[in-house]
Amino acid sequence: KSSFVPALKGLFSVYYEEKDYYQSFKILKKLIPLDPHSPYQEIFLHLAEKLGYYGILKYYKSTPSPIPFSFLENLLEKDISQIHEKFSFFFKDASCFAELSVDAYGKVNLNEPFFKLSSTKLKDHFLGLTHLVFFPVKEDMQFSSFFLGLKLSEKLVKKALNLESFFVNKTHECATEALRVFHYFIDLGLNPALEKLHNFYYRIWFLLTKPLYLGHIRSFLENALQKIGNLSGGLVPIEGIPQVSLLQKYNLQYVSLPLGINPLTLERSQFLDEDGKPYSDQIEF
Repeated sequence: KSSFVPALKGLFSVYYEEKDYYQSFKILKKLIPLDPHSPYQEIFLHLAEKLGYYGILKYYKSTPSPIPFSFLENLLEKDISQIHEKFSFFFKDASCFAELSVDAYGKVNLNEPFFKLSSTKLKDHFLGLTHLVFFPVKEDMQFSSFFLGLKLSEKLVKKALNLESFFVNKTHECATEALRVFHYFIDLGLNPALEKLHNFYYRIWFLLTKPLYLGHIRSFLENALQKIGNLSGGLVPIEGIPQVSLLQKYNLQYVSLPLGINPLTLERSQFLDEDGKPYSDQIEF
């Protein structure tokens, strides 16, 4: 509402003077739609660039293509139907899918869910033309995929985005700790897949050829976290355990499908090898 504009301008001035760019940006996200002709628009774009929110900048100016040629070349050489078959197998627990998008002010929008993943939609996801998420819900309580997420706490994310040196240090710490946990599971004789969504969020996937009951998955992750011990670098664990009740479906946190491009930052999700290096052929992996 327009009555909020003076208060938002005052809050922005306080945070911007303190060089708290993350909070300043959040305030401008609310302020500019209320006052579209505001002189703060230029600062908004400056902060979006500083924070790496290139998905917003594309609405105002051209940005580099987020698709490396090698990825595109590999994708065009593959039979998308075979890739679609694999993805459909490992993510068959999904009760429905949806497309995620970000508007010119950084607001995340979840489009109408659909129930069948087509090969065309999957290819668009790989190319960054859309970003697919899914809701893992089943009533028989058996699942073919789950993950352990390792994510930097929200408080430290804000600090990292505000301070360049802190950002670099946290990036290294998160990568090192994610590899440590990944190797713990490898040493158990398992064959997990390490995915990097961005510098502050990793997922260790367990893609199963035979489904497990929800209770077994929960016990496995709980025991593993006890053995792994406290996570360093400010990382917090996220148990990527599916939900059971279809009635909860639209209240659930969605899960991004791997190998997509983050609609806010335009970073591509990548699978990493045991040394923490991206596989040269992500599709083949």
